[in-house]
Amino acid sequence: IFEVGFQLSYVAVAGIVLLQPMITRWWLPSSPWIEYLWQLAAVSIAAQLATFPLTVFYFHNFPLWFLPANLLIIPLTFLIMQIGIPFLILGWIPLLSDFLGWVLNSLFQLELWILNLFKNIPVTKLDELTIFPLTMFCVWGNLLIWASWDLFPKKRLVYIACFLTFLWAGNRVINSLIKSNSQLIVYSGNEGFAFDYWDGKQLKSWNQGVGVEELDFKVKPNRILNGWGKWPESLQAFSLEKNLLFFPELELLIDIERGMIKHEYASFSKVEYWQENEWIEQEKNAPLEIGNSSVRILF
Repeated sequence: IFEVGFQLSYVAVAGIVLLQPMITRWWLPSSPWIEYLWQLAAVSIAAQLATFPLTVFYFHNFPLWFLPANLLIIPLTFLIMQIGIPFLILGWIPLLSDFLGWVLNSLFQLELWILNLFKNIPVTKLDELTIFPLTMFCVWGNLLIWASWDLFPKKRLVYIACFLTFLWAGNRVINSLIKSNSQLIVYSGNEGFAFDYWDGKQLKSWNQGVGVEELDFKVKPNRILNGWGKWPESLQAFSLEKNLLFFPELELLIDIERGMIKHEYASFSKVEYWQENEWIEQEKNAPLEIGNSSVRILF
């Protein structure tokens, strides 16, 4: 249930079941072919409305060409399923299985070609987006209210929508207050570590052996989530001895060889380690190790 593909699949199906009938009411085409295309578009819009909070949460982007792409991909996927099921049942027949396999492979190649065609369009997505878990549930709550509009008393649904709106606004205020605090994030890499220091206005960074792929996977999503931007200034450091780095702005001494943060002169308000997908508070006076997990220090 924690797999991204599982979540996207079931949320998309829920969106199609609940929202697609509502969307199709917007327009009743007279032509059967136009109605068919409108039904496909309604399916695509419903699935996208339901899944975009997860897409933004996990991938920090939103596809701009989802509608024209799905108008081609959905019928093609349906055709693949219609041939794939007989292929599974009749695959034991030598010549027939070869023919069905060739047809399936050709359809798959066509589908990949179409997807790559849209992928190579210069502007394909809105990037560097973020969304908080509470915001996701508020979006889904309002979509459920829309889907239930004709089933429950409208006054009660309006009250629920207002409650969700105030809940979202309060959460945004709290998060903005937290972001204004100075904090240091220590990202643990396979062969080194990276610092992100947010002083309340400007992001400053230091990288010691963290590769580009790890930066994209571990560091960049957290910067996007916090709204720190992607062009940090360099955090000043001095090499005191062979394996010791001193950061004067943070009053921290880093032992690179032992993977330890020495903070005798620094004043922290809170120290947290990233464990089991959440920040767990640790004792401020305990030794700070680099390498086991990411560390967040609040000043």
